[in-house]
Amino acid sequence: MKCQKCHAENISEAVKCGICGTRLKHPKSSDDFTGNQHVQSSIRRENKKQDIFNPDPSIQPNAKPSQNSRSNQNQSITDTILDKNTKIEEKARILLDSWQDKAKGAWENAQNQPKKKPKYNKWFFIIIAVFIFASPVITLITSVIIPEIQYQIREHLRIQRENDEAAVEDVIMEDIVTTDAVVDANEYEQRYAEMRSYQQNIERMFGETRALPENLQEIEKFDQVEFDQSIHDVIEIRNGMIIGSFAAFPNEHIYLKPEIKNKKIIGWSCYKVGISEGEMSECEPESSEPTAPIVE
Repeated sequence: MKCQKCHAENISEAVKCGICGTRLKHPKSSDDFTGNQHVQSSIRRENKKQDIFNPDPSIQPNAKPSQNSRSNQNQSITDTILDKNTKIEEKARILLDSWQDKAKGAWENAQNQPKKKPKYNKWFFIIIAVFIFASPVITLITSVIIPEIQYQIREHLRIQRENDEAAVEDVIMEDIVTTDAVVDANEYEQRYAEMRSYQQNIERMFGETRALPENLQEIEKFDQVEFDQSIHDVIEIRNGMIIGSFAAFPNEHIYLKPEIKNKKIIGWSCYKVGISEGEMSECEPESSEPTAPIVE
């Protein structure tokens, strides 16, 4: 029996189509005498099958159009569309009918395809499990673990910063002590060198006047020079001796004393007062100012 939907051939006793599953509708016959209608028996349907549904044995029922017939049909549609004598409305109707036939055939083929069960990848279930169980873990990490790690890092940085600051302070203090010692030593040597520069002035004045100067003003007057006030603050001449002082250490002094013999200055002696033993080793330590030189 031919399916009324997909036109597929089924056996005469079939209730549903074996291709599309549509319930088959069997033809009913009417009794002329009683007027009752009933479904034809299988034998009768089988006997009249050729007469009713296939009157010409040479024609295959529901035969699918061959490739040549479809090609000829498409060529006919193309020729009709390209024909200048055909109206636009007719061309549009032909295209619409052709599109509807193709869409209907595609839909019927899709309905006839057996449905496949969806295959779920194992990663799908893994992702679902992660979303279900990951939320508590993420909450624990963000609320407990991460704050604890941040606190430990801050404490470590704070302790390290305090240690670095203490180390820097120690280094600064050491540098200050070392710098002070170096500055003191350099200042001693600088003052000593400045004092020695006045030895020639005193020797020249003594050679001409046979008298030792009592202060720097006498040297200035003799040499017709004027010393800067900063020199007067750290160097002075008293009783013929050159005395070097230090503004930061008022109790420390250096003395250069001339040695006179036969009315000539034959040399100079250095003395230090209030300066440690480790400094100015070329000068002899004294507890107080040395005695004035004797002029013969």
